[in-house]
Amino acid sequence: MEAKLLRAVGPGVAWVAALLASMLALNRLFAADYADGTLEQMLLAAAPPTVIVVAKVAAHWLTTSLPLVFMAPLIGLQFGLPGDALVVLALSLLLGTPAVSLIGAIGAALTLGVRGDLFMASVDSTTQSLNSGNPSAFLASPKAGLVFGPFSSTEFYLNGGFGYHSNDARSAVLPGSSPLARARSYEVGLRSKPFGPDGLELIATLWQLDLKSELVFVGDEGTTEVRGATRRRGVEFAARGQVWGPVHVNGSVTYTNAEVRNGDAIPLAPEVTAYGALMLKWPEGLTSQVQATYMGVRPLTEDRSFKSPAWLDIDLSERYRLPI
Repeated sequence: MEAKLLRAVGPGVAWVAALLASMLALNRLFAADYADGTLEQMLLAAAPPTVIVVAKVAAHWLTTSLPLVFMAPLIGLQFGLPGDALVVLALSLLLGTPAVSLIGAIGAALTLGVRGDLFMASVDSTTQSLNSGNPSAFLASPKAGLVFGPFSSTEFYLNGGFGYHSNDARSAVLPGSSPLARARSYEVGLRSKPFGPDGLELIATLWQLDLKSELVFVGDEGTTEVRGATRRRGVEFAARGQVWGPVHVNGSVTYTNAEVRNGDAIPLAPEVTAYGALMLKWPEGLTSQVQATYMGVRPLTEDRSFKSPAWLDIDLSERYRLPI
């Protein structure tokens, strides 16, 4: 009875050992190289990033899983497995463990982070005691990012995380308000360099930003008010990099749909914003730049009955770097 039970659990024990051996080393697959800058130097090298990733995954498999493949027959004998079962166990580990290393590399490449923010203020109103107080708040804001690629000079990315915006301390002391309003953001997009690694980079992003509360400027009173939860959704297109020779560009266009969760507009929240710069990098340290900033129409009231006109600002600048 015990021998039969050992034969039944033997392959599972071998696979658990393979999974544990792979997982214990996954956290070091990219972390150390990222921390000391080696990963950045690898990405700047002539070798394609795909080759670098495959090489690191292969090294991980050779050092963690391949020894277990060779030890599988010995492990199977200890559990009393017959000869044909030993062959099946070894082949399953040989074929399955590379997939474990590849899938684990995706998790190892996941960028994780967290930050903490402490807000403290003191408000002493000389006219209204309700506008006085000592508000304080602390928020932890985790974030995560995942990149897939590159595939033909194109990579896809997914980012998400928590943040905040700080309310006016004069409003934060009022009942029901908070010094820090929680924010959640998500974005998915792609980056591509179709003209080579040193050429123009094209970026497209879909994003969403949720705020627990919104600060709205009240022009008649010259102050701000805390409104309810809001949501912004939008799409952004950007281009940056070298176009040809000394000509470089950097620009983006963003469309935003900004609303309070009940459907009202957010006063002064623009629908379209854009920025563009054309740079000429001359020899001997001289750089010429023409840049334009555009702010689209903005609603002035929640019902969108009054709107602020759009405006465009254009600047010309010359910079010279001393050869010292």
